[in-house]
Amino acid sequence: MNQVRAQMGDGPVYFTLDIDGIDTAFAPGTGTPEIAGLTAPQALEIIRGA
Repeated sequence: MNQVRAQMGDGPVYFTLDIDGIDTAFAPGTGTPEIAGLTAPQALEIIRGA
């Protein structure tokens, strides 16, 4: 997230996170599975902006 902030600057940014980007081991009910997608901790780090 530090790299994202460095690239985006201080202005507002619109961000979306689709459940299909999360690895199916963590989100098995998705319509289009993404093998080697984000893990649950990675997704939470993005959501929380850590």
